[in-house]
Amino acid sequence: MGDNISETKKTINLKQLSKNSLKRNDKKFGRKKPRPNDCDKEVIPAPDSAAAALEQEDVGDDIPVKKIKLECKEASDKVIQDEKWVSGLTVSHKKNILDPKGWLCSDIVNYSLDIIKKQFEHIHGLQLTNFAPLFDEQTKPWKCDKKFEHIQPPSVQVHHMGRSHWVTSFQNNNNEICILDSLSKSKNQTVNTPSLEIQLSLIYGRNKTSIPIKILDSQQQENGYDCGLFAIANLVEFCFNPDYSFQTKTSFKSESMRNHLVECLENGLFTQFPQNSSQTPDITVLKHKILTINCCCSCGFQIGWMKW
Repeated sequence: MGDNISETKKTINLKQLSKNSLKRNDKKFGRKKPRPNDCDKEVIPAPDSAAAALEQEDVGDDIPVKKIKLECKEASDKVIQDEKWVSGLTVSHKKNILDPKGWLCSDIVNYSLDIIKKQFEHIHGLQLTNFAPLFDEQTKPWKCDKKFEHIQPPSVQVHHMGRSHWVTSFQNNNNEICILDSLSKSKNQTVNTPSLEIQLSLIYGRNKTSIPIKILDSQQQENGYDCGLFAIANLVEFCFNPDYSFQTKTSFKSESMRNHLVECLENGLFTQFPQNSSQTPDITVLKHKILTINCCCSCGFQIGWMKW
């Protein structure tokens, strides 16, 4: 019934299908024999495949490709800002000076003092502002690695008074010690901070039991960022005329001070900061702003304040 069944049987060698038919190294590592299309140049996985998921993990789950490009740009901007501008200062310092809300750091102030000190050799002082003492919260006394040196008049100094604020002090040939503070009229500003008292004692108080300080009615800043600019401008004004400075009240053009400072630093030479041409009244000593620092020893600071 139906088709005839062939009695011829096809012989199959099962040994060829087993692992034993592979070479010894192939057996050990489970290597398979090559198959067609195994040597394709590129295999693009499906979006929902396991291979595609692995590629996304290599890039990072939380960092998209676009964000990586932005980070590279930020890194390049940082390199540009760290490039040298003038000796000791970088491009970021220049941007900070030109920023209307930028505070002057000690690097900018100290480099300015270095230029002015070489320019006005007859003016004493102009010491690094880093000599200001720091208060140790654990041991309580004030301490510093290096201290301000006593100087003879005419002398001038910029001080960081410990409250994110810069002021200028000077001693004229009449031995009058004065402070120029662009925030002296502020309700929240107190001139006699402990840090400033110690600095003034070290500079002007050798062999004195007390130091009378005059707080001059100097030009006031119009914001909370320009104190460093006014401190340098007042210092330069004194250096150009130490005998007759501040007999009249200054009237600096606040809108030009930042550009003028950049120009002076780039030229390595300071000129007087531009002022308005209008006449200003004589400078006066502010009422109730005469500061007297009492010293307990000849070195110019109270016992127990400082630790060397």
